[in-house]
Amino acid sequence: MGTVLLICGYLYITIAVIFGITILRRIIKKEGFTARDKALPVIIVGIGFLYIFALAFHYSEEIGPLSDRIQILLMFGLVAVTTFYAWSASRQADASVKMAEEMKEQRYDAVRPVIDIQRHLGERLRESLAAQSEEFSYGLWCILRNIGVGPAIDLCSYIQTDFGRQLRAFGTLPIAEATPKERLSLEQTSKRMVLVAYYKDVHGRDFESRREVTLHKETSDWKIGPLETEVRKLSKEEPTK
Repeated sequence: MGTVLLICGYLYITIAVIFGITILRRIIKKEGFTARDKALPVIIVGIGFLYIFALAFHYSEEIGPLSDRIQILLMFGLVAVTTFYAWSASRQADASVKMAEEMKEQRYDAVRPVIDIQRHLGERLRESLAAQSEEFSYGLWCILRNIGVGPAIDLCSYIQTDFGRQLRAFGTLPIAEATPKERLSLEQTSKRMVLVAYYKDVHGRDFESRREVTLHKETSDWKIGPLETEVRKLSKEEPTK
C-alpha cells in the first residue's frame, strides 16, 4: 500500500507540474483561458489534499525505519509545494487574462468611432406636412457626423427614396467629418421609432448608433431623443455584414 501511495504521489506531482508549465506558456503567449482551464487548479489542489490525508491515514499507526520517515516527509513537502504552485498559477492566470482584457479595451477605445445622427433643420416644413398626413414613411432629413476618436468604417443607414426604403453605404467617415444630408428611414423597434446608423471601427467591431424619435401631435413636429451607441454582433442578414 505504501508503494502505491508513493507512486500516486509522484504521478500527481508530474501532472501538476505539466499543468503549471501549460499555464505559464499561455500566460506568456497571452492566450485565453476556458472555464475548464480555471477549474483544473481547484481539482489539482483538492486531489493534493486527499493524497495528504491518505498518507496520514496509512502511516498513522505504524511508520517504518528512518528512511521511510524521511521519504514520507519529503513527499508531504513536495505535495504541499506542488499544491501551492498550482494555486499560484491559477491566480496568475486570472490576473494576466484580466490585464490583457483591460489593455485590449483601452486599445479599442483609443480609436473608437461614434456616429451622431443630427437632424437637418432646413427640411422641417416638409417633414411636418408629411407628419400631418401620417406619411411616416417619408422619414427625416439628417446628417451623420463622426464625433468619436477613430474613423467609422463601412458606415451605412437606411434611407427613404422614391422607390422605397433602401440601404445607403457611405463608406469610411473620418473623425469630425459628416455625410451629405439624407432622408433617413424611420425604423420601428420595440414599440418605438428610431433613426439608426451602422458602422465598424478599425478593429472590425460592429457598432450601432440610434436616436428615438417621437411625433408631437399638436405641432406636427418630430422630437429626437438622446444618442445611443452600442457594440453589437450582427447577424448575416444585417447590413454591415
